[in-house]
Amino acid sequence: MAEGFVKEASQRSLKEEGEHHLMDLIDRNLLIAADKSSNGGIKSCRLHDLLRELCLKKAREENFFKKTSISDSTSSMVKQRRMFIDYEALCEFSSHDFTTRRRSVLCLHNDHFFDNRNERWVPSFLLLKVLDLLNIPMSNLGKITMLVHLRSLAVWLRYNQSSFSDVGKLPFSKAKFGSLQTLIVKGKFQNIKLYPDKMVNLRHLRCDRIDFSIDLCAHSVFHLQTISRLKLDHRAQSLLESFPNIKKLGCSISSASTKHGLLSFALLTHLEALNIDKYIYGPLTLASPIRFPETLRKLTLSCLRLPWNYMSTIQRLPKLEVLKLLDSSFMGHMWETGDEQFHQLKLLKLEKLNIRFWEASSINFPRLRKLVVRRCDDLKEIPLGLGQIYTLEHIELDHSNSCVLESVSRIQETQREIGNNDIHVKYNSCLLEFLGIVFESSNYRKQRLIKYNKDVNR
Repeated sequence: MAEGFVKEASQRSLKEEGEHHLMDLIDRNLLIAADKSSNGGIKSCRLHDLLRELCLKKAREENFFKKTSISDSTSSMVKQRRMFIDYEALCEFSSHDFTTRRRSVLCLHNDHFFDNRNERWVPSFLLLKVLDLLNIPMSNLGKITMLVHLRSLAVWLRYNQSSFSDVGKLPFSKAKFGSLQTLIVKGKFQNIKLYPDKMVNLRHLRCDRIDFSIDLCAHSVFHLQTISRLKLDHRAQSLLESFPNIKKLGCSISSASTKHGLLSFALLTHLEALNIDKYIYGPLTLASPIRFPETLRKLTLSCLRLPWNYMSTIQRLPKLEVLKLLDSSFMGHMWETGDEQFHQLKLLKLEKLNIRFWEASSINFPRLRKLVVRRCDDLKEIPLGLGQIYTLEHIELDHSNSCVLESVSRIQETQREIGNNDIHVKYNSCLLEFLGIVFESSNYRKQRLIKYNKDVNR
């Protein structure tokens, strides 16, 4: 997309058009989906060995791309429009090698630190659109700011370098990356200044705990569609107003984010995916539940330590399909889902929670397809009422106790009774323990009946 191979259609966005082409290749068995996201999207693909060799051969014939090393001649590298190159070979370029051919460069890792004294290669890439230096640590961008035609930039900036101690002076605030659409910055930072008048086309920003300078919040409007991860402090509400078009948002919050007792994402009317964690230990002090937009399809919460009665706000989201509750996102031993439904929920993940009792039925999850429970060591059982969910396809457990495994075995039996013989249960490291439980499960009802008769006779 960065090089313009994918064009935006009249009824589809650039991303949707790209996904359409990708699915077309998968449907024709030219690509194989290697990993899928929680909502069924494609995260990574792979090629069959024979098809890969054919692609490499055609790429060499047409100078489409080449994997380049220091052993290759400079003349052969000059002809390439796209290169996978190691750092040593990259430094061999100099200004006299200038060519308009190169469009993409992905630099491979070979245990080197980015040396600004070896930047003579930069003038050879003035028309570059894609630059990936994510595997080469550097102290600053240096002459890379000259590459004004970049649409996608991925860099690894080392925060612990002495020349990079003043993070607030990152060159992103000075560089005129007017064409930049995607920016990926590897490294842990607390303050990155980005100015919308110099990055008018920026749509996707990936960095760790991005802290925008305070003067940007009041009047600046960014056209970003993806942010990961935004640090929210006491300016949370005014900062969120700067991203009216955001679709995917990852953010870290503290109690300062909610000092007025309200944290609302409802103003983000295009938001589809939201990930919230907390970077300061302790429970949040909220006068009212966090507000979410009705457009939300995917929600991930971590470390918030919220009470379970806040869940009612989430249950009412009409389009929510994926819900992940991770690492003490909710605190309390009992989760009662009540009578409300998760109308569209397809995936539910519980991980590292202190929950002991969970009361729920098929009424609460009418469209649930996948349930994941990991490291909830105190949980007594999975609600048996989930066995009546006709859409249930997959259950995944990890480090569960024998009671939880037994309840899942009974859910499987109920699923078979209603005609679902294809439900898949994955036990991971609990597999050997579960095999013994399954062996005994056929006698479960008989043992319970014997115990009941003994109690009656007494």
